[in-house]
Amino acid sequence: SAREGELQSELESARSKVGELEGELSSAREQISALESRLSSELESAKSSASAREGELQSELESARGKVGELEASLAEATQSLSSRGEELERVQKSRADVLSKAKALQGRLKEALSALSSAREEASSSASRVSSLEGDLESARSKVGELEGE
Repeated sequence: SAREGELQSELESARSKVGELEGELSSAREQISALESRLSSELESAKSSASAREGELQSELESARGKVGELEASLAEATQSLSSRGEELERVQKSRADVLSKAKALQGRLKEALSALSSAREEASSSASRVSSLEGDLESARSKVGELEGE
């Protein structure tokens, strides 16, 4: 029968189509398996790289923390030094002010002493003039006494 032949032909065509699809399915499964294998390998490689990078970053972080610690210690030392220098400067300025005050006081006393010395020199000069005058008077009196004794 013609209908039977037609159906037989369609069955053969469908079997052929099923065979092609099974081949394509098998090929697709192989591709998926290869992709899964590649993905797994790349994932492991990425994990390894990430782990190595994490280690590098951790090392850099520790190094940076060490440097921060060193800088903090240096800053504390510099701050302490600055504070000490500030205190020393205050002491020097106070000492300088004390010295200037004492120097002004001594300058005043020196002026007084120079004035007193000048007055004493004037008095000494005046006294020396009186002594000289008295010596002249004494000499004159001795001379008169000598004349009187000679008479």
